[in-house]
Amino acid sequence: QDWRMPNRKELGSIVEGACFDPAINLTLFPATEAKGYWSDSPNNFNEFMAWAINFINGDHVSTSRTNLFAVRLVRQVNP
Repeated sequence: QDWRMPNRKELGSIVEGACFDPAINLTLFPATEAKGYWSDSPNNFNEFMAWAINFINGDHVSTSRTNLFAVRLVRQVNP
């Protein structure tokens, strides 16, 4: 019950700018595919869109909620 979707900032924090296709450190995140991953952050200006991270190049993209993107869950850690 402590797993959730990350927000845009959290998901963007694992982008590795020195890497491309995928834009992530594969030692830390093995088997990450170079494609879009959803965040739980909505686009506040358009209810039909939400924010995702494109792990081909690390871009933050606002896109239609109907797109088929992957999900990377994070675990909520309570002190």
